[in-house]
Amino acid sequence: MGDVLATLSGALVQSMVLMPVCLVIIGKLLKLTPGVKTWMIPWILSAIGVLAGLLVTYESGADTGAWLVQGIVQGVIATGMSQLSYQLYAQTKYRAAS
Repeated sequence: MGDVLATLSGALVQSMVLMPVCLVIIGKLLKLTPGVKTWMIPWILSAIGVLAGLLVTYESGADTGAWLVQGIVQGVIATGMSQLSYQLYAQTKYRAAS
C-alpha cells in the first residue's frame, strides 16, 4: 500500500505535497463539528482540495486550459490520498479493536 501512496505523491506538484495532510486534519475537525454530517465530509474535502489545486496551478502561470485541468486533477489526487490514508488508519485501528 505504501507503493500506491508513493506513486500518487509523485503525481502531485511540489506545492501540493502537504495538502493531503492538511485535508486529513480538516476532515478530523469537521468530524468533530456537531452540525456537519459524516456523508458531507468527503464532499467538503473534495471542494477544498480542488480549490487548493486550482490556486496552486494558477500561480504556476500555465495557460488557461492547462491550469484548470491540472488544478482539478491535483485537487482530486490530494483529496484521494487524504481519504485513503485516513481510511487505512481507521480500518486498521478498528480491526485491531475488534
